[in-house]
Amino acid sequence: MRMHFILGALLISSTMTAASADSALLDRYTWNNRLLLIFTPDQNHAEYIAQNRGLASVEAGLIDRDLMVFRMMPGEAVTIDNNLSNASNSAAIYRDFAIETSEFRVLLIGKDGTLKLTRSTAVGATDLFELIDSMPMRQMEMQTQSSSIDRD
Repeated sequence: MRMHFILGALLISSTMTAASADSALLDRYTWNNRLLLIFTPDQNHAEYIAQNRGLASVEAGLIDRDLMVFRMMPGEAVTIDNNLSNASNSAAIYRDFAIETSEFRVLLIGKDGTLKLTRSTAVGATDLFELIDSMPMRQMEMQTQSSSIDRD
């Protein structure tokens, strides 16, 4: 019985360590950026194309909301804001969020590191921005921006 407990504890601690190491890429953005994670089985997936089209014309809104876009395909390097990341392969992030490589998925992660939205279809920029703008942290950011503009 005691041996089972020790083995279980070792297994849990090694799993937690592995998950922590895999999450390091995303962890560096906590409290600084919101993250939009886009998982797609391939670049020709209809929802992936629709998601990218929807984001293409709202770059200023993404920047204003401190939103970074991560694009992932199975077995490929992660693309962050249209730049290929040398730091990570998408497999770790797929595993951390339990995403099947055959599915399309969009996740929004808040600055606090918590999951705010998950969808299996493309998210429109208006819906995305309305959700972000309703968040307490974003409300404070907008208030601060408004105050600094009023002082100028």
